[in-house]
Amino acid sequence: MFDTEYIYKDSNSIAFGVTSDDDIEYVTAEDNEKLAFVREGELWYYDYATTSVTSVFSFNQGNYTDIRSMNQNMDINIVSMDDDGEMYFVVYGYMCRGDHEGKNGISLYHFSPKDYKIEELFFVAVDEPFDIMRQETGRFTYYDKKGHFFYLLDGAIYDVDLMTMEQTTLSEGLSSDKYAVSENRRVVAYPNNSLKENTTAIVIRDFATGDVTYETGGENDRFDALGFVGDDLIMGVADVGDVYVPSDGEAILPFYKLNIISPIGEVLKEYQKSSVYIMDAEVQSDKIYLTRGIKRNNFFEDAEPDFISYKPREDENAMIKKTVNDMAAFDEEHLIFPSYIYISES
Repeated sequence: MFDTEYIYKDSNSIAFGVTSDDDIEYVTAEDNEKLAFVREGELWYYDYATTSVTSVFSFNQGNYTDIRSMNQNMDINIVSMDDDGEMYFVVYGYMCRGDHEGKNGISLYHFSPKDYKIEELFFVAVDEPFDIMRQETGRFTYYDKKGHFFYLLDGAIYDVDLMTMEQTTLSEGLSSDKYAVSENRRVVAYPNNSLKENTTAIVIRDFATGDVTYETGGENDRFDALGFVGDDLIMGVADVGDVYVPSDGEAILPFYKLNIISPIGEVLKEYQKSSVYIMDAEVQSDKIYLTRGIKRNNFFEDAEPDFISYKPREDENAMIKKTVNDMAAFDEEHLIFPSYIYISES
């Protein structure tokens, strides 16, 4: 549970305490004067104008002897929040209270700070256990504010029209790891085939704009979506003649080229070195680290690793996530407000 006393005016930050979470789920209004964040299955809302921290959603009713409060097989995705604090969020997993008590499912909610009320816009019951939902639905949910809700489950992306409650399938037949999702869940990229050796295009969907782009190449090119830097896709390109398909596993694609591509398909950066292949790519901070290889007698040997530097699109007024070393609390996660905002502890 989040301690509402962890608001520090001396460091202009909100502290989350010692947490094992790799990423803190949070969004801010464009002016940074409102903040929503998730801690241990609870959604909180901070308003700079009123210096208040409010619990928006929680299955925990403060009664820790209630066995229902002990079931933590659920989580929350924050979809969006505007400058008025109007917020959309998704609750997924086991519903231990409320109208859907006892069911596994996905709920889309709207929160209005005017009256501090939430409204459920959509619910679907599912059979999948929470661990599977976290790997799929936890990575991608999106509401476009035009009446369409999107979510990933069972290797498929679903589109729900909230006016008619009709559901259509945008993509299916892929394992969940085939979908690359941008950090803000706005852009998703996936192959046009479930097999790497047969992937001749990568589909890029920008759910904010509705744009769909198909990245293709030459007849012998095969593609893989490796991840994102911001909203930009890292895509590997391999020659079909270099693809190796083991008898007991997934195809291995040694990439002769790596492209960084915008959501509209513009190639922002290209990496290609003569006679050197890219075996894998990993994003860390402001660099993309490349595992590389060279081909000798139809076998690939390790080559000197390399990296691509890139400059993320930065907002100088954005909030900053920082790990602060505290002698008592060890490593404590903080969100630091921009310098023009002076928060108060009460």
